[in-house]
Amino acid sequence: MMSSKLNFFTNYARLFALVMVVISITSFASNAQVISSIEDINAQRKASIYNKTDDFNIGNFLNGRVYPMKYIGVANSQFVFGDYLLKGDIVYDGVEFKNRLIQYDTYKQLIVMEVNHGESRFILSLDRDKVSEMIIDGRRFISYEDSVLEKNIYEIPYDGIQAKALIYRTRTQSRVGSSARVYYELDPVNRYYVVNQYGTFRINGKKDMIKAFGEEKKMKDIIKRNKLKFGKNTIYGGMVKALSLYED
Repeated sequence: MMSSKLNFFTNYARLFALVMVVISITSFASNAQVISSIEDINAQRKASIYNKTDDFNIGNFLNGRVYPMKYIGVANSQFVFGDYLLKGDIVYDGVEFKNRLIQYDTYKQLIVMEVNHGESRFILSLDRDKVSEMIIDGRRFISYEDSVLEKNIYEIPYDGIQAKALIYRTRTQSRVGSSARVYYELDPVNRYYVVNQYGTFRINGKKDMIKAFGEEKKMKDIIKRNKLKFGKNTIYGGMVKALSLYED
């Protein structure tokens, strides 16, 4: 009898040890990452499914994906402004959320937001098609499309009666360093547009700005009189200032 009990506990201990080993291996495998490119760096994991977020009391965050905040091996930020989540407002799935922690990953084209569930907090990647408008760091973004532009999230630095300015913000990957130490940088690449009565126009310089208004003398004079510049670092201010003066 004693031998039988001893064998039972011995087998139980072996089984328990085996289960712990399997759990340990599974846990390691799920957390391990093979970093061969920047695409692997931001591999996303499926979030736990829950019925409703406690503070929102709606179910439109189901199946959201947990967003890893830091890209490993990247020298700069993937976000549109800054390195961390920023306070802002967002209209998601027809519901406005004010004063929330949000960001715009312009490399992956992901909108991320901190979502509360009980005492837990999740940073989730949202369904971009459900985002209609957001404000980050005081800058406004909208979901927009027309016969020229495909549906995307665009910054709208100027929203006038006769014209609007749109910016499509992205980042591209570049490999930096020597064979001894290689890392990545995410370089901003922005595309600027004007939408007015004549259509939608890509703006790369002052000539494009004038063409966007049908070669009107008024726009030519505005640019010349105010010495507006449309270089790489000045096109944002030049475009917004020109549109503001045009409608003044």
